[in-house]
Amino acid sequence: MTTSDDDAPRRSVARLTKVHGGKLPRAIRVEVLAHGPRAVPPLLDLLAGGPPLAAAHAATLLGALRAPEAIGPLLAALPDNDGAAAGLAAMGTLALEPVLEALGRAGAQPERERLLNVLAGAGVRDERIAAALVLALERAPRTTASIAARYGDPQVIDRLEAMFHATTPTDQDTAEQVIEMGVALVAAGRFGDAHLDTMNAAYEALGQALKALRGGDDPVDDDEEDVDDEGDADAPAPGRNEPCWCGSGKKFKRCCHGA
Repeated sequence: MTTSDDDAPRRSVARLTKVHGGKLPRAIRVEVLAHGPRAVPPLLDLLAGGPPLAAAHAATLLGALRAPEAIGPLLAALPDNDGAAAGLAAMGTLALEPVLEALGRAGAQPERERLLNVLAGAGVRDERIAAALVLALERAPRTTASIAARYGDPQVIDRLEAMFHATTPTDQDTAEQVIEMGVALVAAGRFGDAHLDTMNAAYEALGQALKALRGGDDPVDDDEEDVDDEGDADAPAPGRNEPCWCGSGKKFKRCCHGA
């Protein structure tokens, strides 16, 4: 027979379904965690079949409880649950081997990057993680750079920096790639004067590529009306967060909008 004391963890976990904001109130978090391992079964139930926001909170709480039985369900929930990565990362070394095994089986790049994000945030230093990040950088530097910076291993950052210097920004793709790697080097504390020329060249190449997409490089007949540098006066201004029409590569709100 179930006692009221046995029902207490389930009642506490049920409060997660009433939370409407992205941040879990501290009082509810403390209440659920106070039940310890007894909160794990109802949290797993909520993870599997609860509303998305409540399931995300359940994932982070399972990580805080460091419940080994939650590792498999959290791995399965990674593609759809916003809290699953944080929950797995919070387990640290407990999740290391299962996540590495999942990484070895992963096929598509997005799946691999989700798992690498977990490993980067787990606070564990392991040669296998570093090797996986270097390989991922070589395959997809643009999307992996920020993960490498988050992990912060010197040999991974060395590889990131070498790739930054070896990439010549000549079009939109290579320019964006260089910019993402440069931003990651800033986050890793490795960006300095030696990187400025390449970074500036990337912004210039990106600006030219965006200008070409707008037709800004098309020849203009001599008898056509001159167009102001800021674009056709009859054309709508870009949104505040869209690329500036002058081709600088900056957002409009930080460029001609404030002129």
